[in-house]
Amino acid sequence: MLFNRLLSSLSHVEFYRVGRWFIMAMAIGTIAATGALVFEKVQDFVETRFLGEMSGFHPPHPHTTVPGDYPPPHDTLEPGASGWGRSYTSGFFLVLIPTLGGLVSGFLIYVFAPEAEGHGTDSVIKSYHRQGGRIRWQVPLVKLFASAITIGSGGSAGREGPIAQIGAGFGSLLGSWTKVSDREKRILVLAGVAAGIGAMFKAPLGGALFAAEVLYRDPEFEYEALIPAFISSILAYSLYCLFSGSGFNTIFSIPVGMKFTEPVELIFYGVMGVFLALVGILYVKSFSFFRHKVFAPMPIPNLFKPMLGGFILGLLALAFPQILGVSYGYLEEPLTSHDPATRDIAFRTASLFLLLGFLKIYSTCLTIGSGGSGGVFAPSLVIGGSFGAAFGTLFAYYSPDYVSQPGAYVLVGMGGFFSGVAKVPITALIMVCEMTSGYGLVVPLMLVTAVTYVLTPNGSSIYEEQVQRRIDSPAHAGEFMIDVLENVRVSEVMEPLPEVVTIREDTPLGEVLKLSTETVHQAFPVMNHEGKLAGVVSLDDVRSYYYESELGNLIIAGDVIRPIDPITPENDLNTGLQRLVHEAFEEYPVVDPDDHKKLVGLISRRQVLDAYRNKFNAMRSEEEEG
Repeated sequence: MLFNRLLSSLSHVEFYRVGRWFIMAMAIGTIAATGALVFEKVQDFVETRFLGEMSGFHPPHPHTTVPGDYPPPHDTLEPGASGWGRSYTSGFFLVLIPTLGGLVSGFLIYVFAPEAEGHGTDSVIKSYHRQGGRIRWQVPLVKLFASAITIGSGGSAGREGPIAQIGAGFGSLLGSWTKVSDREKRILVLAGVAAGIGAMFKAPLGGALFAAEVLYRDPEFEYEALIPAFISSILAYSLYCLFSGSGFNTIFSIPVGMKFTEPVELIFYGVMGVFLALVGILYVKSFSFFRHKVFAPMPIPNLFKPMLGGFILGLLALAFPQILGVSYGYLEEPLTSHDPATRDIAFRTASLFLLLGFLKIYSTCLTIGSGGSGGVFAPSLVIGGSFGAAFGTLFAYYSPDYVSQPGAYVLVGMGGFFSGVAKVPITALIMVCEMTSGYGLVVPLMLVTAVTYVLTPNGSSIYEEQVQRRIDSPAHAGEFMIDVLENVRVSEVMEPLPEVVTIREDTPLGEVLKLSTETVHQAFPVMNHEGKLAGVVSLDDVRSYYYESELGNLIIAGDVIRPIDPITPENDLNTGLQRLVHEAFEEYPVVDPDDHKKLVGLISRRQVLDAYRNKFNAMRSEEEEG
């Protein structure tokens, strides 16, 4: 019996459609994982051969011990593995390497694929909303090498934008090869984003949620893409962990047992959340200012602007080299730290991390705002984590009875800051948990991500191509039009019978032509000798007789009449619009529901569109007031 029920249920499954999506999602996951592995190798090569060997600066990475304490701001470089330490030569190369990295990156971008400039995620969002999911095949390749060179040479950027664009580009290419619809192609693009993020950040669930949530500033999801995104992200994550050499470890390691246990501590987290929201507004405004007001108007070719940004970044790095590259490694120690021993240590540590947070804001503006290639997710984590380290250190010193794990503020700061500046509260919460295994801190994470999201204005998002909600996306314009029109009856907008201009079957076409000049109508209901509706004569049907006056007097309306499918007052406007479009009429007769030969009114395209506009505006007003 159970087996028969199972077979009966399976008979309703569309195996072809499900199997096709499964195969395409797996293909996207495989390519995204490959792209993530290649990207990582290229970046590591550039960083080791140039930034490391030539300048003597080796930025720490997660799971890497940072030697000693953090240098004060007036120090230059930590001694590197090459033993160069601080010297004029290493300082010269510390400025030169980011400059050359910006030049090479700018050349690759603006010569081969200008869409690859900036952090890349905006380009994917724009492709989804406005370009039917179309991404040129050159973009992922250019993005891969340009971003790897930018980050490897010290540019303050992350891997999220590049790998998202790489995965999305293949999803778009696969959609073009298989000739799917624009709607399906957009879903494949999001599956590519999910796969890339899920692999590179070892966050399969977060990657899928990011792809579905990052499109909108309101808390909405592109739910249709979630299942393909799950499949592609899971496979990409598994393959990346299998072949990357780092295994299935999380990106950051935290002490065992780090969890939320003190409700009073939520007050401290709330205070930090308010601060992060204010800094997030500063970050977004600074990023926009550098991009649109500083670098965009510069009277120099675009390909040289990333070089200029890299040069200024290198000068800043002479005083504070921690701003170079991804900077993940500097958060490893505060994540595992305990209570500061003295007031001086607490203030010095907090000051350094506050400084790192603010410098990371402007180093990212210089790198990406100048047109360089790289993501904004990793810098956002470092910025939020740095401020979290500062707050955690101070709170632990002044309130050790309530704050026993200052490292927890680093983790919560990461998620909270990104939630506000990217308008992705759910993604930020989940991704930080996956990247750190910090599931015991879900409660403070929920609080801080909510606080920063709510306090950061809707207009303040690092992703400029986001739209407010699904209803504002051109990709969903047709869907929402159907939803709106289905809630309006024909009877609410139709022109009633006394005002409808009709003609008889025996009316000569010459009189119909004359009548068309005396009214605003372009289609006329035709009545038979019994006063019943016989059909419609459209102005387009008699257009060929305009200059044939003799034929116009010989041919009557009954000779060119067109039969119609009935529309009744109880039908919705979507049905009415479908009839108008199918028959290519500007007006369409409305008949009695019990007698389809009895004319009761007329409906026009103009009336349908006016009704949609009015209803849509009313819905928008209600949402904004609510």
